[in-house]
Amino acid sequence: MASLAKNQIVEFHLDLKDAYWTVIVWLHGGEGPIRGGWFGLPAFGLQFLPSTLTVAVFNAASITHGTAPCVIPEGSSACRFGSSHFLRMPDLENLICLRIGADSNDLTLEDLRDAAANAKGRVGRKAISTLRKELIACGRAEFRQSGGGQQAWRDAAVQWRDWTL
Repeated sequence: MASLAKNQIVEFHLDLKDAYWTVIVWLHGGEGPIRGGWFGLPAFGLQFLPSTLTVAVFNAASITHGTAPCVIPEGSSACRFGSSHFLRMPDLENLICLRIGADSNDLTLEDLRDAAANAKGRVGRKAISTLRKELIACGRAEFRQSGGGQQAWRDAAVQWRDWTL
C-alpha cells in the first residue's frame, strides 16, 4: 500500500496494523523555501528536515513517528511530498499463505504472475481470483498445521542454513 501527503502535519502516532517495515520517501516540488516540517522519531530523540529523496525505513508499528507543520512563505510555490510505502499484517499473511499454497500445488509465483497476465476478460480474472483464494486457503491450513514459524518465510530459491556460533 502507499499513501502520499503534501505539506501535511502528521501527529505523532503508531501504525499498529502495519507489517514490519515502512519506507518513506520525500520529494520537493515548486520553487521557493519551505520552513519547518521536520520528521521525528521521538523514542530515538531524532528529528530531521527531509530533502528531496530523503528515505526513512523503520518499523512504524512499534516506533512513534510524525511530521511537524511546515510553512510555505507567501509567493513560494514550494511543496514537500511524503510518500509512505507499507504492508498491512493481513496482506503479509495472505502473501505468505499464497506462497505456501502455491508451493504445495507445485506452482511458482512466476506461474501465478504469468497466469494473471494472460487472464482475459471477466471470466479469466474471476478464474485467477478463485485460484488465488484457493491457494491462500490451502497455504493457511498448511501454515497452521505446521505451527507457523520461520519455514513460511523461506524462499525456495535460496539455500537456507541454520546459523551457528
